[in-house]
Amino acid sequence: MLDAWLPAFLLTCVLEVPIYALLRRRLGPPRRHPVRRAALLGLAVNAVTHPCVWFLFPRLGLPYWRGLALAEVWVVVVEGVLLAAALRVPRGRLWVPAGAALLANAVSLGVGLLARYLA
Repeated sequence: MLDAWLPAFLLTCVLEVPIYALLRRRLGPPRRHPVRRAALLGLAVNAVTHPCVWFLFPRLGLPYWRGLALAEVWVVVVEGVLLAAALRVPRGRLWVPAGAALLANAVSLGVGLLARYLA
C-alpha cells in the first residue's frame, strides 16, 4: 500500500502546491519569499492530510464514494484552517485559503479519479 501511496502523494503535491503558491499573491503585499513559503506550506499541509486520507479513512469501513466525500470535505477544512493559521490570514480574508484548499483539492481529486478510471 505504501508503494502506491508515494506516487499518489507526489502527484497530489505537483497539482496542489502551485495553487497554494498562488494563494500568497491573493493575500496582499508580498513579504519575504512569499511564494516559496506558500509552496512549502502546501507541501506541509499535504504531508498532514494525505496520509490520513490514504491510510485512515479507508479503515472507517464506509462505502467508497461516501468515504471519499467525507475525506475530501475533511481535507478542505483542515487544509484551509492550517493555511489560514500559518499565514495569519485576517478574519475578513478567510475565504482565500478556504477557496485555495477547495480548488487545490478539486483539481487533485479530478485528476485522481481520472487516473483511477483510466487504469
